[in-house]
Amino acid sequence: YVAVNGKNNKLSKLVLEQDVTDKHTLQVGEKWDIGGGYVLSAQSIDAKATPRQAWLVLSKDDKKLDDKVVEQGEVYTYSVKSLAGETDVPIFVTYVDSVFAGQTSDMVQLKYTWAISEDVKEVKSGDKFGVFEVDTEQPLTLSNDGSISLSRDSTVNLAGNMKFKVADSEDNDVRFYPFVEITTPGDVEVRG
Repeated sequence: YVAVNGKNNKLSKLVLEQDVTDKHTLQVGEKWDIGGGYVLSAQSIDAKATPRQAWLVLSKDDKKLDDKVVEQGEVYTYSVKSLAGETDVPIFVTYVDSVFAGQTSDMVQLKYTWAISEDVKEVKSGDKFGVFEVDTEQPLTLSNDGSISLSRDSTVNLAGNMKFKVADSEDNDVRFYPFVEITTPGDVEVRG
């Protein structure tokens, strides 16, 4: 999730975030399904202009949101005027890395593309998430009343797919580690 305009009590689901090494090549006339109903298309390019330019169109659920001519080396940002009480919220960003005319088709290469959902979850004091309760909204602070029990050789649900795995230890030591259980297929980045 992403904090809308930096407000950590207003959370929006991250629809797409390109890895820093990823590039997406979009041919003129091609549509890129970003997810969440968003589609980006390249209408045309001008490889003779200095700097080179691409005409991009952003749509959501088959409705055009924006179109803009973007220069190579420029960042294209689409913001909504109002979202969850916040103004000028960027919901789509991409960097035009290169624009070129190929032998059979014209293309634009995009990097650092990022999009969030317009569905926002507002978190308020007293809201419960699994075994946690929201104490404060700014900064967002969660607490537990101490009711978490770490029994030997168990899995303890915390919130959502976050859990603790408790070791099957015969001594009196309690060893456990946090983990996230992912059951849907797809690529997952593992960090430690």
